[in-house]
Amino acid sequence: MSATTVTGSTSIVPFAEEHLDAAGALLAARRREQRRVAPGLDPRYRIHRAIA
Repeated sequence: MSATTVTGSTSIVPFAEEHLDAAGALLAARRREQRRVAPGLDPRYRIHRAIA
């Protein structure tokens, strides 16, 4: 997929390496919210640093 789709003020582009940091931040925020609502994993297993 190489085309960009624009609908109103939303544009859809192919996922690329340049999107990784923002995607990771969104995923981390979602997981934090999920843990707040339903903490299923013992907090000592959380990773507080970036994994390289």
